[in-house]
Amino acid sequence: SFLLRDLPFDIIEFVAYEQLKQGYSKMVDRPLQPVEASAMGAIAGAFTGAVTTPLDVIKTRLMVQGSTAQYKGLVDAFRVILREEGPRAFFKGVGPRVTWIGIGGSVFFGALVSNNSGTYCCFAYGDLNLSLMLPMQEKSKEILGVGDTK
Repeated sequence: SFLLRDLPFDIIEFVAYEQLKQGYSKMVDRPLQPVEASAMGAIAGAFTGAVTTPLDVIKTRLMVQGSTAQYKGLVDAFRVILREEGPRAFFKGVGPRVTWIGIGGSVFFGALVSNNSGTYCCFAYGDLNLSLMLPMQEKSKEILGVGDTK
């Protein structure tokens, strides 16, 4: 689940956000304000949600198939869905997904810029495969022994 959907999602979202942020910052010739970062985060999140929807559809189908074993694996799931339902099937639920992830990106990146940290730290939480990119404050850096803590 993590490798199929979450890892590509995180990579695409952060790259999209950084590209939007850099382009906008150059255009206005100043760093982003929190409300602007929130808007860039919403765009990056919505874009990433749309682009990764096919991966989410395949992952979900594999997870809910249960003992019926309709699909033999990732490639087989892709082929069967494409053959039986057509390419549009890979974008089922794209509207709600884009909306939800766009809102999440807005809140996350807006809060990140509001925090004025700029340093990211990745955490994975147990078996949930939940990865969070959290800004690190100086005390956190000192505790974890990373970065320049002076």
